[in-house]
Amino acid sequence: MKTAFLALSLILLAACTKSELPADPAEQASAAVTAAEARYQASRDAGHAWRQPAALIGEARAALDAGDYQTAVSIAERATAMADASLAQAEAESTAWRTRFPFSS
Repeated sequence: MKTAFLALSLILLAACTKSELPADPAEQASAAVTAAEARYQASRDAGHAWRQPAALIGEARAALDAGDYQTAVSIAERATAMADASLAQAEAESTAWRTRFPFSS
């Protein structure tokens, strides 16, 4: 059930990120921060969230609130990439544990 939810979340997130970004810099920055938050939430739902994306999202949100849209987008993209990496690690770890146990003779 948890795996199916994760797969559905990833499909929905991929569909959302492939859409065109708004032309307005403020809307673009807001969309980037929202996408980063969604990816981070997906990693939390997978039980494999890293701490750094949460801190980066906070920095991106602060830059957005300060009107520094380019910085907000840049930081949000870093947070998204880290959340994606944590999701990839969660997927790898879901089966890797099997190879860590010795086989009985």
